[in-house]
Amino acid sequence: MKKLTLLLAIIAFTFASCSQQKEQESLPQSSAESNAQNTDTQQSAPQQNVGIDVGNAAPNFTMNNTEGKPVSLSQFKGKTVVIDFWATWCPPCRRSIPYVKESYEKFKNNNVEFIGISLDKQDGLDGWKEYIKENQMNWVQVADGKFWDNDVAVRYGIESIPSMWVINRDGIIIGKNIAHDELDATITKAIQQ
Repeated sequence: MKKLTLLLAIIAFTFASCSQQKEQESLPQSSAESNAQNTDTQQSAPQQNVGIDVGNAAPNFTMNNTEGKPVSLSQFKGKTVVIDFWATWCPPCRRSIPYVKESYEKFKNNNVEFIGISLDKQDGLDGWKEYIKENQMNWVQVADGKFWDNDVAVRYGIESIPSMWVINRDGIIIGKNIAHDELDATITKAIQQ
């Protein structure tokens, strides 16, 4: 019985996502801050609320890529965008990479952009760049070195990784926390919208 319990615990740990518990609740925003955030969208959608729920306009962001150049979600206006929150230190993230690569290869010529947003720490960014190169992760990769305080991860409410999101060409979130076996179908749905 002890062996079975131990085996089940190991399996649960192996397939669990990398997560963290937030120690503090979000501070309430002032009305001005809330209004400023609501004007920052991938594409101006006059009657669409900006937020992190399916059906909301995705919040815009800007973060530096592996070459130190800024990349913004807004620069992909008119394209379907797949966002992958991940980190090199996260075993489930590393296991998901072959699936993400497969989807990237399948859709890269269909007006679909992939953006990897890393939660690696500042002192691990050289290793992050090397990992991307070694694993031929040829899509856009960005990071700020802030670990769980990554600016985009905080803005998108990320509490576990990997976390895959799909945003349609109108800048609307059509899926979040998508399992790798559902990613292709979600991308196809976005393309058809």
